[in-house]
Amino acid sequence: MLLASCQQTASGAAPPAAPQRPVDGPPPTYRPSCPVDPSQWLRVERGTAPIVVTATHSGSERPPGCDPGTDVVHEVAERACPDELDALCESGPCVAGGPDGFSRDLVLAFVEELAACLGERPSLVLTEVRRSVIDPNRDAVDGSGAACAFDDPAALAHWEAFHAAVEEQVAAAIADSDERALVLDLHTYSSRAAAPPPALVLGAGLPFGRTLPHRAAADETLAEIFGVDGLRAQLLASMASIDAAAAVYPVAVDAASDELFNGRYLVHRYARLTGPAGPVVDALQVEVSRGLCEHTAAASRALAEAVCATIAP
Repeated sequence: MLLASCQQTASGAAPPAAPQRPVDGPPPTYRPSCPVDPSQWLRVERGTAPIVVTATHSGSERPPGCDPGTDVVHEVAERACPDELDALCESGPCVAGGPDGFSRDLVLAFVEELAACLGERPSLVLTEVRRSVIDPNRDAVDGSGAACAFDDPAALAHWEAFHAAVEEQVAAAIADSDERALVLDLHTYSSRAAAPPPALVLGAGLPFGRTLPHRAAADETLAEIFGVDGLRAQLLASMASIDAAAAVYPVAVDAASDELFNGRYLVHRYARLTGPAGPVVDALQVEVSRGLCEHTAAASRALAEAVCATIAP
């Protein structure tokens, strides 16, 4: 039952290490012979603030597609995620569940709340395709050689369309700002032994700060996150209005572990530090647990206000 969980599937096992490299994605390779336009399964909104909000696990659709080089349209097949893929996939375990519960409403409300507190709108890229078909938060060319993002070759165009849209919005954010941008990848979850609900998990790689290269280079203690007035402190105070027992993980810059959500393919792909002249992109994965994500209005406002007060460019 959806009200009982903010994510339909969750694994209690420790995930494999996140990818250790930013990945420059291939250009989109839409098949001109295929009558299916994969961008129809995307919600893309261009903003003026140097922030891009992404949602990889909020969709519920199963789209059609074509195998590469063909014009034969068929429904893209569901993924198979046998247990052995959890250990093989370098970009994150293969999970074939449905959408993160409440995440679509939370993402859309979060964008509105960010716009209100920033005074300008962030950009948004949300895939309407469900995770059991395609997972944009996994690498289409996983280092292990395993099928970690999708099984069906017809899914490649949809995966590429999502990342082409994110690349476009990140490039626009950089161009419209002082060569800086922030990517926020928003998720929800039901349970995690290291972060029991109600909780919120900030994922920035291992060691923590790997996907915040600009901030980590300027301050290895990441006071903007863990300082007395940092993001974590702001979130603890604001989430307490929803549930006094709410926690925020990790508790310190050196407390991130394999048992937490550390940020997967997307934040590692888009995090960039190209030199003092820019451009630079910080990327943070945010996981909101059961017990908080159901409170869409309050949780989205609390998260947006904390971001605006601390890490917004």
